[in-house]
Amino acid sequence: MADSALKTLAQDIFRKTISEMEPARMIERTVRLKDNMLYVEGDAFTLDPKEKVYVIGAGKASGNMAQGLEVSLGNRIRRRCGGAARTQKIAGIYSAF
Repeated sequence: MADSALKTLAQDIFRKTISEMEPARMIERTVRLKDNMLYVEGDAFTLDPKEKVYVIGAGKASGNMAQGLEVSLGNRIRRRCGGAARTQKIAGIYSAF
């Protein structure tokens, strides 16, 4: 394999790895809602049909993780508290320390 092909392959692997490690995508892969069952990795939780989910986060990645939860949980989310990244559906409370 030529040096330029190896360089392109290495760059592709790097980009793919970084995109898979993005917090929102990680949450989308590990948290899902089906009917009234909330699945988080290997655990399952039964939710009341009318029950909303409140998201509380702290740290630099919490806003991005909340973006992933918006995709996974949709309208079940009532409110998010914390984080820096803005989200579409979740009203956030933002602060600085």
